[in-house]
Amino acid sequence: MEEVIILQVEMLDLTRAEKNLILAESPEEIATQTAAVDKARADLLAELAKHRNVTTAEGKKIIDDVEAAVQKWAAVQGRMRDIITKGAPDARVQANALSLTQARDLRGVATKGLQAIVALNHRLMDEAEALSDQQFEKAQRLLIIAAVLVTVIAAVSGIWILLGFS
Repeated sequence: MEEVIILQVEMLDLTRAEKNLILAESPEEIATQTAAVDKARADLLAELAKHRNVTTAEGKKIIDDVEAAVQKWAAVQGRMRDIITKGAPDARVQANALSLTQARDLRGVATKGLQAIVALNHRLMDEAEALSDQQFEKAQRLLIIAAVLVTVIAAVSGIWILLGFS
């Protein structure tokens, strides 16, 4: 479950970095924020790769969809960076428009994917808990049967010994 929280935090970091890129004014700030966007995206993709290693085939499909959305989002962020770098008078307005339309849609797809991963993890945890309960109940029954069997054997042995000594 922690992995999913980390994924959500990485997604938030990427969104914040994008907003900071839009607000950057100087070429140095733009370069710094571009690096922050790239790092946040790389961190998110790295976390997705880690999660892929411990999930089911269904989870891998969801992760593929999230990764595809993040890659498309990266292309939109690249266009935003290009607009801001060119320094047109309405560059922030154009970049913000991209952020509020195309980037928001792709963030939504990625967020829905993360929510699907959470739902899948909850379902898998519930299934694992049910299986664990079944295994516990089976082990408990076996232990009771073994205890009764040992008691019967002890009683029969005691009677046999008692009858053998008389």
